Amino acid sequence: MGDLTPSSRRLLPPDHRARAVQLAALETDLGSKKPKYAKFKDPLMQDLYWICVEKPEKASDAVFHAAILDKIPYARAVMRAFLFCRTPMAAFLVATEATEEVIHAYGSLFFDVGVFPNRLIKSAYVQQLPEGTNSTKYEKDLLTWGLQLGWEYLVWKVTGGKVTMPAQEALQHIMTDALWRSREHIFSSIDDKRTKEARAWIPQALKTAEVLSKTDSGRVNSLEELRIRLVGIDTTLSEEDVDSDQILS
Repeated sequence: MGDLTPSSRRLLPPDHRARAVQLAALETDLGSKKPKYAKFKDPLMQDLYWICVEKPEKASDAVFHAAILDKIPYARAVMRAFLFCRTPMAAFLVATEATEEVIHAYGSLFFDVGVFPNRLIKSAYVQQLPEGTNSTKYEKDLLTWGLQLGWEYLVWKVTGGKVTMPAQEALQHIMTDALWRSREHIFSSIDDKRTKEARAWIPQALKTAEVLSKTDSGRVNSLEELRIRLVGIDTTLSEEDVDSDQILS
């Protein structure tokens, strides 16, 4: 069994690999005639190390471009948010136009989501992020939106609304949102302002549910339709129908 001491089980920051590389680079005496360069088993970390010690020509294109993205506040926020909510690769590629190799390199070096064991730790991480500048606030907002609303919302936000959603799925989201908002009043008194605001969502929930039911092709609208679906259409002819059918023939 491995070492399970408290120090070995501490939660790592998502950029722990980049930090280890940067520390090694700081400890490298670049002023020496023969600097003693560090060596990493991880090839991505080794490539980042070459960039940090001013030898970018030795690094792969994927790591080089990942490092550039991490230096640009907007790109950094978008990359981290998509990784944070585990965006499917196909959507990731469309929204960012980055290559799969760059996305993998960025996630491994600068934002390893494997350090978050559960949703609670993710929420705690987001809450402690700074908001001192517009850039840091935007990153915190993106991660919050991704955690609460999902990767689909982030793709829609980043691409300027170019992502479509099936009408029935959109109505389902609207109805669910309106339903839960209408139920928030159960913790307040009937005269509370929050109760009135919550109950105001009830008509929206009912209206959306009505529209949703009309768009559901699998919905049974009556007992007769249910009977037909369960039994089938009765094609049995009566004696009168048989006689008239023979006459016509």
